[in-house]
Amino acid sequence: MTLLNPASTLASRKPLFAPTPDEPIVEHAVFYATCEGWQVFPVPVDTKKSHKSAERSGGRPWGATTDQNEIRRDFEKWPNANVGIVTGAVSDIFVLEADTKDGHDVDGLASLMALEQEHGALPATLQAESPSGSVHYYFKHPGFDIKNSASAVAPGVDVRGDGGMVVAPPSVKPGKGVYRWRNKLAIAEAPQWLLDKIVAGKEKPELTISQQALATVRQRDGFDDIADQVRRGANRSGYIEAALNGEYDEVVRTSKGKRND
Repeated sequence: MTLLNPASTLASRKPLFAPTPDEPIVEHAVFYATCEGWQVFPVPVDTKKSHKSAERSGGRPWGATTDQNEIRRDFEKWPNANVGIVTGAVSDIFVLEADTKDGHDVDGLASLMALEQEHGALPATLQAESPSGSVHYYFKHPGFDIKNSASAVAPGVDVRGDGGMVVAPPSVKPGKGVYRWRNKLAIAEAPQWLLDKIVAGKEKPELTISQQALATVRQRDGFDDIADQVRRGANRSGYIEAALNGEYDEVVRTSKGKRND
């Protein structure tokens, strides 16, 4: 008969309830991993990295895990660590971060409010708040790649998806305060308009033949690139642009064998 180690059995048992804010941070990390299924790792205070490395963790980014025995060993080794959550498909979540003007010099909360007024309110979902006041909206992973981005969706609105991470409650930022949960809601599906914004924010339209030609002319003539010209409303090369656009587009439309005409 194999005798079970009572301490080991207890350590491997899932928590019955979410820990309270005053309980040790390791209990929160264990709860996230075993009850939410999130990959977690120990974060050095005032950073957004890991005490561990993929190289020494079997290739796991940040050394993240859902094994509570490993989590307990990690936080025994680094007792003052904060807790990080890996976002993306591996944890079945992504996080939308709306920054504050005080914390990041840009009002992401106002930007997000403007988006909601235009497209509709975000669904009620799990939210956390950072010590700077930034709000983290947790959404279910949609099943396709969610790129990490900063202000691509809107000024001050960031996305943490596949290959990303967030610092989670009740982590501490010295001199600023603690991360906290704003509610205990279930994690919702992201609305389609938000997913569209996230995807659109990462797309880079390809240049047409005409635009490539214009870019080459500008490089040779010392002009700025196309994007800068458009943003600044420059028109000093209007003739060249019109001529080249017309000529190259005509070439594209002309069948082979007649393009030298």
